[in-house]
Amino acid sequence: MTDFKSLASSTLRLAQGNDGDRTACGLVIDALSGAYEHGKVLTIWELRTITGLPLHEVFAAIRTLEFGGIVSIEQNREDPFAATVHPARLPQASAEDGGGQ
Repeated sequence: MTDFKSLASSTLRLAQGNDGDRTACGLVIDALSGAYEHGKVLTIWELRTITGLPLHEVFAAIRTLEFGGIVSIEQNREDPFAATVHPARLPQASAEDGGGQ
């Protein structure tokens, strides 16, 4: 979804933080945009695998994007790495709909 990527990127430019935070957020935004274009959502673990970032950087980027109102996180109480990341301003696809697979 180009709309998500544009919105996320412009919001991210306004965010405070160091260059490393912005780079990690940019990688996560790119991964999420690609998934959303195909109607899928990604898990925290999938984002780590796709971006090649260490898990703590993926978590930091997701929390930054969540705090900025760009994404929302659907928690999985049994497996925190299986939590899915959704665009905050767009309808959410559920795992039953093929999201995150």
